[in-house]
Amino acid sequence: MRVSPCLALVLVSEAAAQTGSLAESRRAIDAAAKEIAGGTPAHRAKARTLLKSTLEWSRKSGDKTIEARASALTANTYAADNDPRGAIEWYGRSLAAAAAAGDEGQRVRALHNLAIQRWITGDAERSLAELRSLLPARQALGDKPGLGYTWLGIAVACYSLGDTAEALDAFRRALEIWTAAGDAANQVQARNSIGLMLDQLGDATAARREYEEALRLWRGTKSIAGEGMTLNNLCLWSIGRRDYRGATGYCEQALPLLEKAGDRRGHAYAWHNLASAHAGNGDHRRAVDLYQRSLAAKSEIGDRWGEAASLQAAGESMAALGDTRAGRANMERALRIRLELGDRAGQIQTLGELARIQSDAGELTAALDHIRRAVGHIETTRASLASQDRRASFLAGRRDYYELLASVLVRLGRHAEAIEAAESARGRQLLDRLSDTLAGLKRGADPALLERRARSLSEN
Repeated sequence: MRVSPCLALVLVSEAAAQTGSLAESRRAIDAAAKEIAGGTPAHRAKARTLLKSTLEWSRKSGDKTIEARASALTANTYAADNDPRGAIEWYGRSLAAAAAAGDEGQRVRALHNLAIQRWITGDAERSLAELRSLLPARQALGDKPGLGYTWLGIAVACYSLGDTAEALDAFRRALEIWTAAGDAANQVQARNSIGLMLDQLGDATAARREYEEALRLWRGTKSIAGEGMTLNNLCLWSIGRRDYRGATGYCEQALPLLEKAGDRRGHAYAWHNLASAHAGNGDHRRAVDLYQRSLAAKSEIGDRWGEAASLQAAGESMAALGDTRAGRANMERALRIRLELGDRAGQIQTLGELARIQSDAGELTAALDHIRRAVGHIETTRASLASQDRRASFLAGRRDYYELLASVLVRLGRHAEAIEAAESARGRQLLDRLSDTLAGLKRGADPALLERRARSLSEN
């Protein structure tokens, strides 16, 4: 009688439970890994069944190496099921077991995955700290691919905390590693992300070059998923240039490719960007329909970051159609998600848009509260940037928030505060520029002269 592969895997698990040998536990781990590769919830449930008996044996035998590996695979099943809290628990167990076993490679992988799951739950600052702490260990292990993935994680965490310039640096480091390793797929992924960062930092020409190079590489490897993703980014780039016809064309090319590739996440984002193109053309009714389609798809795959973006965008189009109440409700839902996730960059956007809607509706006290919170996040992010030049660049792209704050204060009759708010962004930008200039002068100055200048300043 021919035994199906799935049945054979279950028998391995039973054998491991009956005899409790190291060899059989290893076979159960291999069988579980194959099940996880099956990619369905049913496969992952079978993997957990296989791993349960292996974990029991490892605890009884004290084999921490097996426990670390089995815990990590169990965590992988929860991560794939969009259950980051379950994944965090099991990656934590893997981390502890690997440390006890002295298995540095497994310890580093567990901590990396743990940090990524923390980012998913909204703890971006802790995630970033943990990922940065891994860099020396990755280098000591000579784990170049792993080092690339850690830089990628750092980039994503920096971006979610509003530090686009630091994210760009991290993406570039990942690209260097993957280029040296000849990893074509990850190289082109990095180029996509670099293009997005450059676009957001205002270098549209360089961003376009990265996207076009990525598109050429994807087509060379015949990756329809990759081609669809880059076309989606070109749609976004075109929206930034207010070329809504071009944006629509790119998204309409991307959608069938992403659908054919089975890329549900990419497909959801292409719907979102197509909606934004229609909104840019003033067709907000069509935009709302497409945003809601994107929202439903993101909800199905558990993409809460994406849900918040679609909720906010749909809210903006609803408000543009005159349905301020529905628009505000969507924004408030988006803000709740972004607060839960710790998405500071997203909070700035949502708070600012809420304030604008409330200002237009004459709800000035509520508008003032929201715009002040947005500006507070901008100031916090600005202060965290290491380079004064980056602080100035970051602030330059967000002056409209200060202008809205000043406008609301004027309408409330608080003119002195309004003037202070209007001058605040300009003053801080100038101060940041001067700080870098002074730092450069100090590097080339006579130390004795600097010492005398410092004494005179302290005395005055």
